[in-house]
Amino acid sequence: MRQERFKTLGTQIRFSSTYHPQINGQAECLNRGIEDYIKAYVQADPKDWADHSEVLELQYNSATHSVTQFAPFELATGKKVITPMVLAGGKLEVMDLHTDAFLKEWRTRLQVAKRHLQSYKDKYIRRNNAQGQPELFTKGDLMLLSAQNISLPINLMPKFGHRWYGPYKILEEYNGVTFKLELPPEVKIHNAFHFLRAQTFLSGYTFWVPSTTAQAPRTTT
Repeated sequence: MRQERFKTLGTQIRFSSTYHPQINGQAECLNRGIEDYIKAYVQADPKDWADHSEVLELQYNSATHSVTQFAPFELATGKKVITPMVLAGGKLEVMDLHTDAFLKEWRTRLQVAKRHLQSYKDKYIRRNNAQGQPELFTKGDLMLLSAQNISLPINLMPKFGHRWYGPYKILEEYNGVTFKLELPPEVKIHNAFHFLRAQTFLSGYTFWVPSTTAQAPRTTT
């Protein structure tokens, strides 16, 4: 039902793979920025963060962002937010109240912000692509999965555990960079992973399979 609703509305849903936030870099940067704002207000008592939400919202929306070079409020409304500090200073922005002039200036700001965003996106893509290209995996191949962010058995110390789990069979391949793996039933995580979290399996090696209940590692040959 959910997919049909988005299809009817013309909304394109692009799901990200597990533990690969780079696929939605703009949202990740936004989330980190919001977290930094909250941390600055709630160091004394983290439980009262909701009490500061209105001040946080005003501060975020009125601050000039490093990427767009504009404040969110300015892009959303076409004018700068009038804060108590602005009123106290007695210096208000003089705007042309003529509708055509206002809309022209607003559109110009939006176009400039879009160019800044695209420039930042291009730099991000080049930097991310420089990290490496995906190995050639196909459906049915065996793949090793990075142990990072995967829960180990309770009696194992992560510091001394294996760095790779598997091998796991590839069930599906998406765009050459994301793969759906056949995981054991006891592994309660999403089974789609980015290629940066995997590597080719060489037969003859043994690896531990992650489990939340096992008391000893299970090996494969």
